Parts: sequence; structure tokens; C-alpha cells
Amino acid sequence: MRYAIISDVHANLTALQSVLNDISRQKIDKIICLGDTMGYGPQPVEALELIYQVAEVHLLGNHDAAVCGKLNPIIFSFSAKKAVLKHRKMISNQGLKWLESMTLTYKTPDFQCTHGDFSKPGAFKYIIEEQDAIPSWNANNEQLLFAGHTHMALIYVIGKSGIPHVLTPCNFIMEKGKRYIVNPGTVGYPRCGKFESTYCIYDTAEKSIVFRHLPFDYIGYNKSLKSAGLDEIPWVTRQASTLSLPDVRKRLSFTKPLKDEHHIIEDLQKLQHSQKQLIKKYRFLIIAILLITLVSTTYLIHRSVRTAKASIVTLMMPEGRMQSINAYSIKSTQSNFLKKIPSAIVTGTPIAGWRYIFENKNEQKIEPAPHISGNQLIITHSTPHKFILESPIINLAGTTINSIRMKGRIRKAEGFEGNVFYQLHSYFQTKDGSTKRAKVDSFEVRGRSNEGADVAAITRKIKLNKNTSHISLRIEADFKGSLELRQPEVFEQDNTIPANKEGNIP
Repeated sequence: MRYAIISDVHANLTALQSVLNDISRQKIDKIICLGDTMGYGPQPVEALELIYQVAEVHLLGNHDAAVCGKLNPIIFSFSAKKAVLKHRKMISNQGLKWLESMTLTYKTPDFQCTHGDFSKPGAFKYIIEEQDAIPSWNANNEQLLFAGHTHMALIYVIGKSGIPHVLTPCNFIMEKGKRYIVNPGTVGYPRCGKFESTYCIYDTAEKSIVFRHLPFDYIGYNKSLKSAGLDEIPWVTRQASTLSLPDVRKRLSFTKPLKDEHHIIEDLQKLQHSQKQLIKKYRFLIIAILLITLVSTTYLIHRSVRTAKASIVTLMMPEGRMQSINAYSIKSTQSNFLKKIPSAIVTGTPIAGWRYIFENKNEQKIEPAPHISGNQLIITHSTPHKFILESPIINLAGTTINSIRMKGRIRKAEGFEGNVFYQLHSYFQTKDGSTKRAKVDSFEVRGRSNEGADVAAITRKIKLNKNTSHISLRIEADFKGSLELRQPEVFEQDNTIPANKEGNIP
């Protein structure tokens, strides 16, 4: 028996069709979907209909549960919640009932499946770190488990030593004495890194796992999101902007004219002629009305611009460039390169070792507060605004650091609506001694935490390029309400952990 294991389609019909087209050539007996056909994407109805038609098994994902009403979407990010509510209105009652009837797990004589993890399938926990896999192995005795949810294709292995390991996607044959958790990745919503759709094939006779990687049309996908009235994906927008092609000719329509189009053209010409006669007759009145409208519009624009200039003020504290931090003197695994958040500041004054940026000083406030893990910053926006917190540049001279671990934890207080991104900026040194930015690794902080539905955390290992000489941390948030930022961390990472082992902490 040959199974195709897919997951996290997220209403992306184009990507789903591409994957199913590839599956049709692989001599597959059954297709199993690990859940989340709903959420994020522009074509929920079409994707759900196609999955219903071809997938023998479809498990309940957290976005599926939110669409059919089994899960409150308040725990989702602003864009995810927006898509869920839109999808709920688009799906028929029959479709919602099918989503509601989906199970959390599926078991065969050879393996078991779920969307999140196996210890509490209905809690939709993430399996990201090696230790995250242990509760799932403890929850059953299966040698092979399949789980999605993280959108990252990974393999978790545990053997006689009892120490779990995580591997990047590779084709393999199962070995006796070892247990596996396989994440097939995502069909329709890669979050970062490689832009590709992934799934895997399991052959019960050979005990083999094969990963399939297909191109992902992220530029077309972002356009589809925009056309559907959904939020574009920020990291996709940035990537797409670097690949835009210049126009060599003005756009020209090659649509074939309708059969009776000449009659329409004649009617339009008659209408235009009558309009011209009417304009000639009342031209003085029309000119007077246009002049009055022009003067009024100019005044209103001038007034609104003047008001905007008076209210929108950008604060950057401290002014100028912050003094760089030398990593050499504090270099050691788990030693945080970043300055500790102070216990007291006044909004509008500098924070030692940090720079923060406001979009509107009258509607944004920042203040520190104690926390059990150390101090934290509380940022409050009365209306939607952008906020940026950035560290000084960290000089890696004198070290052999080639991998960085970036960690952070936030709490979205009541009334929070928006998104939060953690970014690691990498730089290289030019011949004249100045630094130039080489790349930006940007990750959205999302998902639930063991601390509660409103707390989210992130841990990312980022492999540096050979010529990287400096790094810095930047936190960007666009939201309304209150956001609590715990002490961020950036430190040297042990290279025994794979470079793409990254994600949001459950």
C-alpha cells in the first residue's frame, strides 16, 4: 500500500492542484490529509471540494475547527482570524457539517496520524523542538507517526539511547528499534525559507518514506489573496518585490471582440455625441462648478495634510547610531548578547542599549514592568499603529560564531489585534570598514503557548553566511491594543542542531 500524506493546504487551490497532479504520477493507493484545508488562503470552497473528492481521510486541523465553530478564532493572529471568519461565510452548511464531523486522529495497522501532537490532539500543540516529540511517543506505541501543523517538513527519530533527534527532509527506510514522527510540510502556505509545496509518500511494503518538493507560485498567491480581500503575506511581498520584472511594452488587450460589439460601439458613439452637445450648451455652468469643486478640494487636502503633519511624529530613541556590542568578550553558548530591559523608563526617553520607534507619540505608550522571567516592555496603542524595537549592531569579530539562536516571548493582552515579527539582520564588512546589510531573516510570532492562549513564543536557529561580520535584532509590530514584550535573546547556537529547526514554541 502506498499512501500520499499531505497537510496544511490552507485554501490554496493552485498549490493543491499542483501537488495532486504530482501524486497522480506516483502510483498512490490512498491520500491522507492531516488537516487545515481551511485558513489563510483565497479559495476555501474550491480547495475543500477537491479534498473531499480525492482524499480518503481528512483530519481536523485548528483552522478547520475555527471555521466550523469548534475553536474560538480569538487566539489567532489578526490576518488568520480575518480569513477564518471570511471562510466561514463562504462555506455552505453541508461543508461546515463535514468539517465538524472530522476526527482528530486516524490509525492504520502500520501508522497513526494527527494534525498537531498525539498527547492532546485537540489542543493542537506544535512539535518543533526534539523534546516536543517525546509526549507523542509516550502517548502510543506506534513506530511511525505523521503530524503536520508547523508547515515545516522534518523527521523526528528516537532509538535505544532514548535521545530524540530531528532531521531535515530526506528519503529513508525505517529501521528496527527506532521510532519516527514525520511532518510532510505544507501544500499551500510555506511560512519562510524555501518557497515550495511539500508532501511525503509512505510505502508499507518497503517501509520507506519519500519526500516530494514542488515549486510554489508565491507571487501569484499573493495576488490571489489581495483579489480576495485578504491580507498579503509580508515575507512573500518582500520576496516578490525582488523578482519583479520590468515592462518592455505597454499592456495591450488581446481579448477577442464580442460578435455584436460593433452595435455597442455605435451606441457609445451616439451617447458621446449627445454628451458633447449637452456640454456645449451648459459649458459655463459646468466650468463654474468645476472651479468651485477644485478650490474646495485643494483646501480640504491642505488642511488634512497639515493636520497629519501635526499629529504624526516619529520618535527614534536614542538618536543617531547606537554603539556596537562586541560579541567576543561575552561569547559563550546561552549568553545573551542583548542589553537587559530596564525596570523603569519614561515614554519619549531612551532605553539603554535599545532604540524604539513610534508612528504617533500621542497614541502610543511604552513602559517597563516586572515579570517572573525578568523585566518586560508593555506597548499600548489606542488605535492601529506600527512599533519597532531594535538592538545595537553586534560585532562578531574575534569569534568563530556561524549559527545564532534568536528567542523571544510575547503576550497579546486583551484587545490586541495585529502581527508581531522578530527579525535577525546580518551584515558584512566592506573594504572601507563600513557595514552593509546582507540579509534579513524575518519570522512572525504566532501560535499558542503553554502559558495560555494569549502568549506566544519563538525560537529560531539561523545559520550565518561565511562573510557575516555583524548582526542585530529588530522587532516589528503593527497592532492596536496592548502588547507585552519579554526579554529578547540572541546567543551563539550549538551546531549539532539542524539549521532549519525553527518555529514558534507551543
